[in-house]
Amino acid sequence: PMAVEFRRMTTEAKSSHQIQIKTGLVAYFDILGYKNLLLANSVEDSIKIIDTAMLQALDEIEGGYKSITDKRPFDLETFVISDSILVALSTGGQSNEGKGRGTLFFAVFCAELMTHLFQKGLPTRGAIASGDFIARSKNNRVTLAGQPIVDAHELASSLELAGCAIVPSSEAEALFGSAREFAQLYQTPIKNSPACE
Repeated sequence: PMAVEFRRMTTEAKSSHQIQIKTGLVAYFDILGYKNLLLANSVEDSIKIIDTAMLQALDEIEGGYKSITDKRPFDLETFVISDSILVALSTGGQSNEGKGRGTLFFAVFCAELMTHLFQKGLPTRGAIASGDFIARSKNNRVTLAGQPIVDAHELASSLELAGCAIVPSSEAEALFGSAREFAQLYQTPIKNSPACE
């Protein structure tokens, strides 16, 4: 009886652990000065500062869309893990026009987030990538996995500036169009590269 019960429990667990792979955009941000934020504020107040910046960024973008439609145009997922913020947007299954609007929404949110954090004394360095990923929070567990998360983290960690870059040769680079021309004109300063010496 015990083996039968265990088998039933593992079958139920497997069915409740269906993993949904998403395709879309991922941004990884490293909050610079996070240690000083924690030294000057309680953990609760520190998180409130970051949450407030995220809500302000979302409110500003959604204000523009409310004049067009009553519903939220895209569902962003945000995760704060210590001094890191991950923003994800699934664009899978959307038309090219929908992907374009999603990309614009995502880019403006990231820019607004960086602006609001900077205004609170928290510059960030980040990167945007695209591809297949898993970003979910379920049953008090957070799962973040996928090549775009790794690529965005690696590029953000290598930046020698506060700002945001687009991972080269990712679909994100093509989605951002004219930003690619700008990136080719002005090389992004990377740690330990000849451009920074």
